[in-house]
Amino acid sequence: LRRERSSIMSNLLVQNIKHTNNTTALTVSSSGEVTQDQMTFATFGWTGNQTVSSSAVMTWWTNLDGDANITFQKGIGTQPTVSSGVFTFPSTGMYEMHLCVGWYGTNDAYVGAGIDIDPNGDFSGGASQWDYTQIENYGATGYASLSFMAHANVTSTDFRARCRYDHSASSSIRDKYYTRLCIKKIAAGQ
Repeated sequence: LRRERSSIMSNLLVQNIKHTNNTTALTVSSSGEVTQDQMTFATFGWTGNQTVSSSAVMTWWTNLDGDANITFQKGIGTQPTVSSGVFTFPSTGMYEMHLCVGWYGTNDAYVGAGIDIDPNGDFSGGASQWDYTQIENYGATGYASLSFMAHANVTSTDFRARCRYDHSASSSIRDKYYTRLCIKKIAAGQ
């Protein structure tokens, strides 16, 4: 006797996958797109150039969600909030923050920016990551930019983040087309 094996294919038809506590984890649209409900993507910037004369916290951030002049016009998930330059995360998890800063000035030898991440929310501890660059054409109007990312394992709602700048002389930080902060939740907390 010869027995043939047949492959059986079945479909699992779902719209949402939920935890037993009724928290939605995944949503599948009618076109097959999968959305992870706890994920976050947000872009921040500001509307005009900012002249700066001393090193300090970058306080001009606004959420660019819905800005028609930005490539990613729509944020994803619950958005981080910002007040006086201090960001609050919408949930716990592993976050990636990508900071791009554009500068111009006439007498700067260097410019730099940093991201501070603090688990206590008061910036008395935590970690900082900085990046520096030179402004070209020293003595005339020169331009520079820098771009780097930092990661934070946000384990409580007390975590805060902020961006700071540093430079050797008065200069200007360019607007939202050159200066942005993208915040993306990439995984559950560790």
